Amino acid sequence: MSTTVVNILKDDCSEGDFVYIGRQNNRLSQTASKWANPFVEGKDGTRTEVIEQYRQWIQTQPELMAALPELRGKVLGCYCKPKACHGDVLVAMVDSEPESASTAIAVCESALAKSERQLADAMQAAFSAFYSQGLILERILTDKEFKEAGFDT
Repeated sequence: MSTTVVNILKDDCSEGDFVYIGRQNNRLSQTASKWANPFVEGKDGTRTEVIEQYRQWIQTQPELMAALPELRGKVLGCYCKPKACHGDVLVAMVDSEPESASTAIAVCESALAKSERQLADAMQAAFSAFYSQGLILERILTDKEFKEAGFDT
């Protein structure tokens, strides 16, 4: 079975293979899905633009990229269909075989980039702490040397 996107207000979503992919909807007591599009039509651009923003954004999310296979063969539900939506991006990423290889590559690249940023941040923090401690120790030694020489600091 291929992955499809349906409108949860108009289509049957009672199947066991249903996955909600939309934002939080308090009126319908629907909690936000991890697959929800963080880009809002109007506020962040046109429908086409926010879908493209989602396509680019999701590839920078290692956890979501790694979880994509869980959507294979499922019925994805949102409020957009039959209009174009981010669900179409998910379907293309999940069901397209050539895309699967590039999806795996994107997962690795995204995880690597995140690790590199975390490592750089940790190194900067360690260097700053080391440098600060070095300055403090230098000041203590200088003060001690002055006192031993009979000078008051």
